[in-house]
Amino acid sequence: PVRKVSIIPRGQALGVTLSTPDADRVSYSREELEAKIKVSLGGRAAEEVIYDKITTGAESDIQQLTQIARQMVGRWGMSEKLGPLTLLPSAGEGPLLPGASETSPQTQWLIDQEVQQLVEDLHTEVIGLLTAHHAQLESLTQALLVAETLDAPAAYAAAGVPMRSEPEPVPEPAARA
Repeated sequence: PVRKVSIIPRGQALGVTLSTPDADRVSYSREELEAKIKVSLGGRAAEEVIYDKITTGAESDIQQLTQIARQMVGRWGMSEKLGPLTLLPSAGEGPLLPGASETSPQTQWLIDQEVQQLVEDLHTEVIGLLTAHHAQLESLTQALLVAETLDAPAAYAAAGVPMRSEPEPVPEPAARA
């Protein structure tokens, strides 16, 4: 959940959205990872919807979403086309097995294609959401232009969205027989 939204530039960031960290989380569902990618696509998509142009402002978000998408496809087996395989080593590691070579150029190309398709599909969804909720986006924008920083209740109120008090529970994995 969002904790704070600011349009005050800090360092390389032109603004920031602070979320509640996922304390001690080690496992995410495909839906949760896709939601993280959609959030990261939000700034770039808003530029397209509002200004009909893109800038370099979303660089950090794009790096983050690309990393998540590559891990989904290449490490966590979340690609229907490639199946439940780990095809990429963990960050900073060499080949998956000692003596094994890196992934083939063909496999790398398939991974790249799957990552691109995943991001394109989610980008299309985000554009649709921002277009459908343009009035709420504009309301939030105007509130930020006045206040520069909004805490969670103010941000949700400005957007006309009810604020959930508790995050949705994560279902426990089914026990193996």
